[in-house]
Parts: sequence; C-alpha cells; structure tokens
Amino acid sequence: MVQRKDKKTNKWLFDISDGVNPVTNERNRIIRRGFRTKQDALKAEELYIATHCNKAISSKSITFDMLYEMMKQTDITEEKKESYIKSQEYSYNKHFKKYFEKANISKLTHSDMIVFRDVLLKKGLSNNTVNKQMILLKKLMNVAVKKQCIAENPCHNIKKLIQKAPVIDFWTVDEFKQFLTLFKEEEEAYRLIFLIAFSTGMRIGEILALTWKDIDLEDESIHVTKTLIRGTKFRSSSPKTDSSVRRIAIQTSLVRTLTKWKENQQQLLAPYFKDTEDLQIFQYVPSFINYDNVRRKYNNICKRDSTLKQIRIHDLRHSHVAFLIHNEEKEFVIKERLGHSTIKITYDIYGHLYPSKQKEVSSKLNNLF
Repeated sequence: MVQRKDKKTNKWLFDISDGVNPVTNERNRIIRRGFRTKQDALKAEELYIATHCNKAISSKSITFDMLYEMMKQTDITEEKKESYIKSQEYSYNKHFKKYFEKANISKLTHSDMIVFRDVLLKKGLSNNTVNKQMILLKKLMNVAVKKQCIAENPCHNIKKLIQKAPVIDFWTVDEFKQFLTLFKEEEEAYRLIFLIAFSTGMRIGEILALTWKDIDLEDESIHVTKTLIRGTKFRSSSPKTDSSVRRIAIQTSLVRTLTKWKENQQQLLAPYFKDTEDLQIFQYVPSFINYDNVRRKYNNICKRDSTLKQIRIHDLRHSHVAFLIHNEEKEFVIKERLGHSTIKITYDIYGHLYPSKQKEVSSKLNNLF
C-alpha cells in the first residue's frame, strides 16, 4: 500500500495490491489518482480497502464513513430499493456524519449510544424518528462486528422509546381553500402540487415523481407507480409498498386545471425541451422541483396568513382522508386511494376520525325490549 505524488498532475494517488488473480496469475493492482493531500489519499485508500478488498481492517483506522460505505455497498448488492438507500444516506449525513467524525469505534460503549439518542431527542425529533435513527446506528455497528473491529454491538439491549399515538392534524375544505388564496400567479406549479395532495391523498414523493404519462386526462385518473428519489437528478423508484401502486380517480375540475397547466408548461419549457411527456408535470424551469423546494415554498406560503392553522405537508394526506370520512366514503375505497396494504392500517391511523356508532347500537337494542 503506497501513497505518492503523481508526477504528471502533482496530486496524490494510492497504489494497492489485492492479491493475485487466480486466472491470469497477475497481481490485482488498484490505483486511484487526484487527491489534494497525502492524508486524503490515505483516507481514500483505507475506505477502498474496507469496501472492496478482502483485507483485515484495523479497529484504530476504521471510521464511521467506512462503516456507512460498507453498509451501503451491502444494500446495493442485496438490491435494496434505491429510495431506501437514499433515505439512509440522508439520515447518515444529517445525524451521524459530523457527530461520529472523530469517534474511536473500538471504544464506543452502550452508554455512548444512549448519549447519542439523547442528543437526537434534544434536537426535537419525535420518538418514532429517533427509534429509526437508532435502528440505523445498530445496523452500522453490526458492520463493525462483522469486520471484527468490535466484539459486540453496543446498541444491543437498547429498548425502543415509547411511541405515542400520532396526532392527526388536517385542514377542512374551507381551510384548504384559504391556503390556496395565498399563492401568487407565478407559483401555479406549487399550487398544483398541493391541490393534488389534498385531492388524492398521495404521498409527496409519489406526487413529485409524476410525469404526464402517469396522468390519464380522458379517464380522469392518476396512475401511481413510483416515488421520487432524493438527489440532483429527476429519478424515481418503486413506491413504498406493492399496494402503493394504484390508480386514483380525480375530479373533473382538477382535470381541467391539469390540462391548462400542461399547455402553459409546454410554452414555458419550449426553449429547453421539444417534448414534455417525460418531464415532471410540475416543472416550469429547466430543473425539476425537489423535496426541499416544496418544503421551503410551503413554509413560505403558510407564513403569509397568521390565521391559517399550521399543519405539515404530509397532513394534506390526512386532510384528504378526513374529507372522505366526513362524506361517509366506504373504508375500502379510502384504503385503495391511500395505497394501504390492509384495511387494518387504515383503521389504525384514522379509526378515531370515524363517528362513533355507540348511540346507534344502543338505540337498536332499546327497540328490542
């Protein structure tokens, strides 16, 4: 294993040997160039060995970044969903990377894991979110165990935090109409995103992955087959579950709005694209609208009216369900529109929104005697 300067570029490279190829009987030589410093080349070399070579890793040299890369490589090999891998990457960068940047993995204890959990709680994260981060932490430490850097996972025997039943917040139709009045003319693309969310109960990732090929304007329906992957490119993967693949009927007024927007979009993007069929349906500039764009726009618009009830973007999905329940829609229809795998999930989340039937039952009994 060597780190040296490249005479041609004056930048650092690493040069390692990974045994001998049994077919050619030649040395497996790996060279990677373009590092600014010797330390950068050394770190890259250690990461490459950890993720690609069948060599033992020193417990002193292994880092959390290495654990993450090895975990990611395993997930890719096992063909985990790309959206799942991206979600883990987002969590790792947001909560783990900086916190464990200088950690000595071989010396981490059960107490250190509890301290990290407390740090997450102090950030204001919900018990449910913290539990998910601790599952990821345990997964990372399992990699260290498999690589024989530590004998036992320090996350063992850490109990899940008690998860309180989520409070379902939603807007009524009147409150949603109030929200729609706050948009400016040039914000029509975002207005359409939230209109679809309230009208269909679709998840925001499902909405942002829509192209015109998913919209049947004649049949007045949306075919949900994918969800947006976080990143700089407009890419998607299969949705949350198999039952999430579904067709949702939409109202005629929304069809008219979509038809008009499609014409506007073609004019707006004509200088950049010949065909808009494969583009995100909300795109109005050369780049697509991503999760962060939506979150920032939503927060900005909600601030324009202090009397508007504050809810999350995901609560628009709950608002759709509340509207359906209020209008006495059948439970099975709600399940199908939301893409739940079982009716039990629908009841577990929204059961408390259904009007009580106790009085109705007691009245029927009263008529018997």
